[in-house]
Amino acid sequence: MSHVCPANQTKLMEPFISTAYDGPQLDDRLHAQRQYGDFNEPNDNAGSATDIGTPFFFSLSAVSIDDNSDVDWYEIEFTEPGELTIQVTATGETYLDGPQNNNGSCSAGSNYDSLRIHDLKVDLIAGNGSTVLASEDSTGIGEAEVLTYVVEDAGTYYARVRGGNTNSIQAYNFFATIEDLPFIPARIDISEAPDQLDPGVPTVVTVSIDPNDEVVSNRVLRFRADGGSFQSITLQPAGGQDFTASIPAVACGENPEYFFQITGDQSGTISLPSGGAAEPFSAIVGELAVEFNDNFNSDQGWSVTNSAGLTDGAWQRTVPSQGSDDRVADPGTDFDGSAFCYITDNGADNSDVDGGSTTLTSPNFDLSDSPEAILSYARWFDNNEDGSAANAFQETFVIEISNNGGSNWSNLETVGPTGPEVSGGWVQKAFRVADFVTPTANVRIRFIASDDIGTVVEAGVDAVRIEGLTCEDPTGGPCNAADLAAPEGILDLADIGAFTGGFTSQDSIADLNDDGIFDLADIGLFVAAFSAGCP
Repeated sequence: MSHVCPANQTKLMEPFISTAYDGPQLDDRLHAQRQYGDFNEPNDNAGSATDIGTPFFFSLSAVSIDDNSDVDWYEIEFTEPGELTIQVTATGETYLDGPQNNNGSCSAGSNYDSLRIHDLKVDLIAGNGSTVLASEDSTGIGEAEVLTYVVEDAGTYYARVRGGNTNSIQAYNFFATIEDLPFIPARIDISEAPDQLDPGVPTVVTVSIDPNDEVVSNRVLRFRADGGSFQSITLQPAGGQDFTASIPAVACGENPEYFFQITGDQSGTISLPSGGAAEPFSAIVGELAVEFNDNFNSDQGWSVTNSAGLTDGAWQRTVPSQGSDDRVADPGTDFDGSAFCYITDNGADNSDVDGGSTTLTSPNFDLSDSPEAILSYARWFDNNEDGSAANAFQETFVIEISNNGGSNWSNLETVGPTGPEVSGGWVQKAFRVADFVTPTANVRIRFIASDDIGTVVEAGVDAVRIEGLTCEDPTGGPCNAADLAAPEGILDLADIGAFTGGFTSQDSIADLNDDGIFDLADIGLFVAAFSAGCP
């Protein structure tokens, strides 16, 4: 081990002796484990996993991921079902660190943040050593990851801790507990909730209902259109835990909403989505037609403008190369696999945004006939350089939208300066344009990447797509005697209202048997026709 500076009595390997503390300090321990691994090594696979038994509570401190290829495995035994909780917490601090000068004097050192080297991840793996049962990677670099999993079968399982791409060391603490299985309430699941419905025809949906520790009753689909009252439609058994119902036919322009509901004998009402009537599923009526689609393999009219102070990192349409820098901050490939995308310069670390801002602006989109247009894109943003950047986690990536050709702009989203999406990686996003601006013939979007403080900022954009809604109600006249109101071919509350109003005012529309008398016979004919439905 070489000497380390400054000589401020914080590290054992400083070139001048200090009696202010006993034994190796944080920097010394990190250096030792960087060279030799922590005391559990080698535990890089299932065969060499650290055996932690059946933990009521198990704790390890001062362990580490010592480079960009290291993984740590821990073997856990379950003698009976239980709920496993694993917590992996990055540890470290920021301190001065640097080499001793050639003349023997001590350098001032520079800040080294040992807490934010790797964005740690944890996996639970089955006894075969390969099947991943659960993973947790929801927090950012330097934060704790907590994985909770209900293990229903006794046997051997493995916890695996992983790092990122940085060829350096990240210390962490590892905790594991096993508790008795909790009460498991009934559950409703759907593989894909329909978000697009064809006009004039019902849509069959299937849900899975697992009673778990409960007796379940009152299985229903709750549905409404255009903000009316929710109606209940019974879910019918379809074999096993599957149940089906039909979303009623809806017309163009309607806004259908629905959710599923069951009653558990212990939990009471359970809804999917959990918010029930307050947060139902929603759907559009019609088909999404592609208005604009750009994978950037050709120039479709985008423009780049830079602030006066920008010295490097302007947007360019290119095939990413990523240079040769070990500290990955910019994309190595595009998002959609077509080869090209827009990125802020192209190359190694010193090609990032510097000295100001660079703005990528779209051509005009004519969305005047697409009130329900959906804008989607993939973006990349890194203001951290995998823990190596000075002044990390301070810059943002701003995306804006305009409906007057760029005279005025509204914020679509601001990425950063902190959070899970500021350390690289392609992220796909989608927005309803009308939630931000009124769709017009002059809609534009722009992407602004900035660096005004001297850090590492890399950004990318790919797969920009706009889809508009087309819809045409069924034609061909009324489907039966109960089809009294538009849209034709659909039996709904509008038809009931038309019959009720006609019957009350003795309008001929409600005289279904044409006998000039408004009586129970007309009501019976309407009920029978309405119940029969449209073919």
